[in-house]
Amino acid sequence: MGVVLLVGPVAFEALSVTELLVKDGWTYASQDVFRTKPKLQWTKNLSRSITLKVRFNTAWSEPELRMEAIRLLAQSNRWWPVVRGCGFWIGRFVIGAVDETVTQTSSFGHPQQIDAVITMTEWGEGDEAQYRPALIASAASAVLRRTL
Repeated sequence: MGVVLLVGPVAFEALSVTELLVKDGWTYASQDVFRTKPKLQWTKNLSRSITLKVRFNTAWSEPELRMEAIRLLAQSNRWWPVVRGCGFWIGRFVIGAVDETVTQTSSFGHPQQIDAVITMTEWGEGDEAQYRPALIASAASAVLRRTL
């Protein structure tokens, strides 16, 4: 099964990822000009955000264990490197929200399918911001090789 995204030590396989949205933003100040269009002046870059929609089903994963791993990442209160499955570095992100919906259960109430929305925001401060993508390249490629 191919890996679509690697968030820290957690790999998200192609069957599990239903949508990946990476959002970039910029802020501009508008300055009115007489008898013409306003002039825009760039003021800052907004933090990059990722919205990841996933579906875990017992046919290809352990839904409860996968959600527990995601919750542990979120509760660690630290940033995690995010890398696309092809090895492309996206950045350092913190998990800001995890929304979980159990859509199928067994007759005993165990989740058979869980849909989740994970919201991450880019981390960009402190000494950790100097973290080099090359430092995780060997670890990420080893994880990707094991999962392919």
